[in-house]
Amino acid sequence: MNEPARPIEHISIRVPWHDAGWNGTICADPHGNGTCVLLKNIGQRRNDDHERRLAGSEIADLPLADAPPCVAERGTFMSPRVIPFQRQHPFTQKSPAFATFQLTPQPIPAYAAQAVPFRWMSRDGAREINEQRRLGLRPELEEQVDAITGWDSSTWMMHGDNQRTILDAFFSTVQRESSLVFFYAKHSPLSDDPRRLLVGAAMVTDVNPTGAYRSSGGEQFPAQMWETNISHSLRPDQQRGFLMPYQALLAARDDRGIDISDALAFAPEGGWEAFSYVTEHVSHDLAIDALLALMAAGRTAQRLLGAAAGPLGFDWLEGQLNRLWKLRGPRPGLASVLAAFGVPQSVTLAHLVAAAGGPGTDPWLTLEQAMADPDRLGIAAKTHLTGTVRATWKALKPERRKLLELLSRFSLTREQAERFFVVEERDPALTDEQIITNPYRLFEADRGQPDAVPFAIIDRGCFPDAAVAAEHPVPAPSAMSDDLDARRVRALIVDELQRAKAAGHTLQPQTDIVTSIRARTLSVPCPVTGDVLDAHQLSADTLPPEGPLTGVPLPNGAAALQLTELAEVGAVIRKEVERRLKAPSITEVPDFARRLDDLLGAIGGDLTDEERDAETRARAEKVAALNTLYSSRISVLIGSAGTGKTTLLQVLRHTKTVDAGGVLLVAPTGKARVQLAHRVQAEAVTLAQFLIATKRYNPRTERYLVTGDVQTRAKNYRTVVVDEASMLTEEQLAALFDAVTGVQRLVLVGDPRQLPPIGAGRPFVDIVRRLAPADIATRTPRCAPGYAELTIPRRQVGQERDDLVLASWFADGELSPAADLVWERLRAGEQLPTLRAVRYDRADLFATLLTVLRDEIPELREASDEELSTAFGRSYGGVVSGRGNLYYPGGAAKKADAWQILSPVRSRGWGTTEINRALKDTFGTRALEQAIGPKRYNAKPIGPERIVVGDKVINIRNHKFSPYAMYPKDAERFVANGELGVVIGQTRSGKVNWAPNKTEIELGGRAGVKYAYRDWSDDDRAPMLELAWAITIHKAQGSEFQITLVVLPDGAGLSRELLYTALTRQQHKVILLHEADLDEVARLGSAVYSDTARRLTNLFVASEPIQVGDAVIDRGLVHRTARGELVRSKSEVLIANLLDELGLSYDYESPFTGDDGRTVRPDFTILTDLGETVIWEHLGMLSDPRYASKWVQKKAWYVANGIRPDEDGGGSRGRLVTTDDRRGVDYPAWRSLAHKVFGL
Repeated sequence: MNEPARPIEHISIRVPWHDAGWNGTICADPHGNGTCVLLKNIGQRRNDDHERRLAGSEIADLPLADAPPCVAERGTFMSPRVIPFQRQHPFTQKSPAFATFQLTPQPIPAYAAQAVPFRWMSRDGAREINEQRRLGLRPELEEQVDAITGWDSSTWMMHGDNQRTILDAFFSTVQRESSLVFFYAKHSPLSDDPRRLLVGAAMVTDVNPTGAYRSSGGEQFPAQMWETNISHSLRPDQQRGFLMPYQALLAARDDRGIDISDALAFAPEGGWEAFSYVTEHVSHDLAIDALLALMAAGRTAQRLLGAAAGPLGFDWLEGQLNRLWKLRGPRPGLASVLAAFGVPQSVTLAHLVAAAGGPGTDPWLTLEQAMADPDRLGIAAKTHLTGTVRATWKALKPERRKLLELLSRFSLTREQAERFFVVEERDPALTDEQIITNPYRLFEADRGQPDAVPFAIIDRGCFPDAAVAAEHPVPAPSAMSDDLDARRVRALIVDELQRAKAAGHTLQPQTDIVTSIRARTLSVPCPVTGDVLDAHQLSADTLPPEGPLTGVPLPNGAAALQLTELAEVGAVIRKEVERRLKAPSITEVPDFARRLDDLLGAIGGDLTDEERDAETRARAEKVAALNTLYSSRISVLIGSAGTGKTTLLQVLRHTKTVDAGGVLLVAPTGKARVQLAHRVQAEAVTLAQFLIATKRYNPRTERYLVTGDVQTRAKNYRTVVVDEASMLTEEQLAALFDAVTGVQRLVLVGDPRQLPPIGAGRPFVDIVRRLAPADIATRTPRCAPGYAELTIPRRQVGQERDDLVLASWFADGELSPAADLVWERLRAGEQLPTLRAVRYDRADLFATLLTVLRDEIPELREASDEELSTAFGRSYGGVVSGRGNLYYPGGAAKKADAWQILSPVRSRGWGTTEINRALKDTFGTRALEQAIGPKRYNAKPIGPERIVVGDKVINIRNHKFSPYAMYPKDAERFVANGELGVVIGQTRSGKVNWAPNKTEIELGGRAGVKYAYRDWSDDDRAPMLELAWAITIHKAQGSEFQITLVVLPDGAGLSRELLYTALTRQQHKVILLHEADLDEVARLGSAVYSDTARRLTNLFVASEPIQVGDAVIDRGLVHRTARGELVRSKSEVLIANLLDELGLSYDYESPFTGDDGRTVRPDFTILTDLGETVIWEHLGMLSDPRYASKWVQKKAWYVANGIRPDEDGGGSRGRLVTTDDRRGVDYPAWRSLAHKVFGL
């Protein structure tokens, strides 16, 4: 009798980034590889100077001691040579029980990688897998090891016999010349996207276990090396494999600035587990999705790179796709369905069933026969087909069995199968019949789950391989009529809108959806058209009232589609806003002028007249804003950083009548909550915390919910204030509106010019647009019912600050007359009191950064070279003891915000990871030395960045600490993502007379409180900390620092909002370190580079998408002239259109260079038919004395350089014409002026 065919499974192998294609060399530019060090083994062991000296060297030629740590992390899988390597047992230094295990040779074959199934090797994972597959593990062996080591328990399987059992079981389904291996990266310089990046794929050609560790004898238990060498078929010619040309793509992005985002292949949706834990099994369906992703990304790469892409193995991909279609068979979800039905060790039974049926048969028929007679599968089947299982099967109603049979056609996980088969786990609104009638409901209904069923999984089950479909057709009513079946097309539209939602949109034009579906790489193409949508009642104007899709008319007459759930969310927000706008105002407004003076004190008598005037106007503006916030049922408070928004909230919160009614202070993130509570001096909560209590946030799925349940609404708050409201998505804001009742006033606070939220919509921006009167830009102060805007920065009195003038360049609205001068002074290398620009070459970034730090940070500026390391520590909280030692006492974190480096990215040589690493290597070597060994002075390093005492860090996960992991125990337990702090312990002292073993951190704003952080590995827990001398601009949103240094790399995908956010984080000064010319940086001030304007929404008015260059933006959020230019204000649009209507040729913001060499950019430059130059400047804020003062200076400069006012007859180089908004938008007067000036 022939041995039954073994099942085939594919595998994934994680590799680190390598800039030369994993070819067996040390990276050509190790310093530029800022992502491989995020892997713990590399981060803790890479010797940067050593690798720089050996850059490009063949690893096979180096002594073993010189091999880089990336060898152990599979960084040489494309090496054509054998890589000598040896491995030490990881616990040799941790317990005498492992002391007998010796350094063991472990050479890596050519074109091979070492696979380690970490999830299987963990005790928790092994127990779970043993429930699905009968592994034959012996738990008592682990107990023996624990008794020998004295450890209470271990994370990992420790006994060699169990280790060998697990490894044999894992690799038993990995078959030579049948299984595929997929290489992927967890971190790469190509993208900060958290998804796994597919690098390439190949056939497994050999599987070789590396065996047991060598021993000196007398070991108390055996130990296996976990690594198994996987040889593969991929070669540079790509005849039997596929490798993405990522290194060439990266060079093209750097050199030519091309967008490579569509040339990145990510691991399939639903494949998170399969592409985690270093090595895992990959199902046939996930393998097909991965091959399709590589195919699509490879085609894009080939189009972008041309010949530079090199040979790409598309023929091999096609061949493997065809092979896998047949291998997947008709029942890829059988094991998961059996688990959902309650069969123990379902994977083993599924393999038995498949083997018993033989190739080409339908396992379902074999299963039905086995349920009637288990003996057909042999004696082993009775372990799985218990009496209860068989009785339940026999009692199944026909519809239930149909559902089970249908589910087995899809490559679902066990959890997904349970969610749809187990009625008690399923959405009550979803029935068996609905799923059977439309299998795509499995995708549509599951979208809110963390491990949601992807569209492709259902699509592949509905459209299997042609041979499989012919032999084992999907039965009616589940079967599709054709590739344009209405159920399929609807699901595809939902999937497209889901992708758009992830990108921030709440709707998409119908034509764009059709185009995108037609271009998708699907197993069976879907050539949908608008006519097909009409036929299926899926177009915007034919959709039925019930269903997952809603039609939306656009202002230009085109049609758009929207997910119904987002339409409903938008309706909640819209209804609440409009209802409140119609409600009567709140009366009996308190004397806020007096309350503000009580808080701020009297205006100082030592101020100059100009400073006194500015402070008087600022307070008047604040009083008007407070009156608006108090009296309005809904209001927005907007203003840039430093204008005093938080001051107003403090006054409002502690006003007696407001306090008496109950106040809810809400912030979108934990960091923002901590800062809000500190600054307002009142209790605050995160949005998630509040919504959990009102049952409107599910922390497991991370979904914000609108329930409509009046009984669970909070009723104790008459005033609700939301800070940093620009960070809220539509779903978050709707959930908040749904969670409260009895609210007299609702206040949304933020800056609409900052980064838009991570998620769908831009509700704060849209509400601001709804509440702002058309003439708000011409009002002083800028207040109206429901709208309050602070315009006068009060971080320092006196003259307009240059840094904030520069920030306004990257925001919508009127510019200061000094804006051109600020740019000019920066170009000249002038240091301004609050602003400086320093250009750097890529290779010299760190040297330039060190020079700037020494120039700008007082402690460093005053230090000698010998004192520099100590001065660096002192600059953010360190203290020098009487003996001259640097230490970090309680209270050190008060200085954590003294200075901060900001970068737009984490990866690359100019990203935060490498900057932090370089700073640590420069200033932290002594701290590292003090944290190593049993006689260490400080707690040992944790994480891949080797975090030790004295490091500045950022907490990157919301976390609630145990009272035993903090001091004092009654301090606040919740620590928020984004909070900055300093590692202050443990350190040896009179109280700590042992080797310190706790990493204790004090966070800013929490003086005297210490939180103990544990180490983490790459695979069992997500990191909680990162070094934070440099952080990303996104992480800095909502924070302020005394001095900021902003790194602006060329080609880093900078947006207008990103730059505005970066330029408003400082209290005293900002230094720009720019790689490109400053003119290139200034160019990003155009609305075409706006992230917010690129979002398409319909909260109050549907977006009107327009094409501007390569970007599609919302016409409603930009100021566009009749000629198609983007200008800064409505007034400028009117003037531009007037000039165009009058037949006058003009240039917008065209450079004009004076005789003194200074260059400005006038609003409009008109060349008349007589050859005269007319410069037209619109002065939108002339009512502001500081603005007016700056204009007087700029006007004098014009005059000095030959541009004199028109009324004075003009000058030698042209005439100057000005208009302003002091009487509002006076278009007739402007028209008359144009006729007069141009003689029309």
